[in-house]
Amino acid sequence: MHDATVLSRILSQVSIGELTFLLECHGKKIIFNKNLVEGFYNVDRFSADGERATGLVSLGLLARSSAEGTVSDVGSYHFTPLSDKLVGLIIEKNT
Repeated sequence: MHDATVLSRILSQVSIGELTFLLECHGKKIIFNKNLVEGFYNVDRFSADGERATGLVSLGLLARSSAEGTVSDVGSYHFTPLSDKLVGLIIEKNT
């Protein structure tokens, strides 16, 4: 029940741009960096994609990596299990 409530609140707040970014980038590692970092989808924080990614962070759909605060931390973000459920619902609805 909890997930349904949270997903309902997210759906009432998420923008079309944020949903598009979520669907296009889901499964990729995101990093806010103007310079290319191999193995990551690089996002300029001040671009349209940066605005969308920041929105997903505020909605709890994109979160810091588990390496946060360690030597290997490059500041990357990953999609949360809640985002997996949302993408699953969208794909299921459209098939």
